[in-house]
Amino acid sequence: MASLRGLVQRVRQLFRKPPVGEIPKQWLRPFLPENPVVVDCGAHYGFDSEEFSRLWPRGRVYSFEALPSVYAKLHGRVGALPNVRTFPLALGDKDGTAQFHVSEGGGDRPDSDVDQSSSLLPPDEILKLHPHIRFQRTIEVPVLTLDTWAARENVPRVDLLWLDMQGFEGRFLAASTRMLPGVRVIHAEVNRLSNYAGVMLYPELRAWLEAHGFVVVREEMPWADGGNVVFVRREFVPPNFTLPAAKSAG
Repeated sequence: MASLRGLVQRVRQLFRKPPVGEIPKQWLRPFLPENPVVVDCGAHYGFDSEEFSRLWPRGRVYSFEALPSVYAKLHGRVGALPNVRTFPLALGDKDGTAQFHVSEGGGDRPDSDVDQSSSLLPPDEILKLHPHIRFQRTIEVPVLTLDTWAARENVPRVDLLWLDMQGFEGRFLAASTRMLPGVRVIHAEVNRLSNYAGVMLYPELRAWLEAHGFVVVREEMPWADGGNVVFVRREFVPPNFTLPAAKSAG
């Protein structure tokens, strides 16, 4: 019965309609090897990790989720997949522990995916822009930098960083001094407004990554406060690939 449920979940995933603003993962193929090492940070329930596992069966997927209740669902979904490992912690800009601001439901939308807005940063404009989301508690969670985690787990390289860190992307990347030079692709949720206190807004994040050898290859910015952007290290952009004109950074 469990295997049948798993098959049904995989079929649904194959035919699901992508959410607005989502960049299809298969679109990243030209920039990655056939056996990519993927770090899925802020993996939530594991839908992305599950899809990476299917698209790149020769690759390795490392999935991180700091909220214990959500991690349980993540591990239940992908923990048995042979090329996926899950970690109940946050990747960040230091080693140790940190306060994690937990998002929950409220108002007339208690059943929406409001737990995916939790962050290491305190909420700011998100409280006005998305009033159905509530931040009423914090929990202490374990935190590692990417460099420390990779050294502990003997992971020599990361090809793809898939980041949904609710505003913490910039600080995380700035702390990844040893591993970042080997990264080919970064898919990041970006902020155009200060949804979280201390967030690195998209223009600054883009400029910082460009200074470290990356270029923007795709933007999906359907919301006033942000969207998703793919950055690729310049030497891994195919010669015949046309880079998009800068239009959404401001």
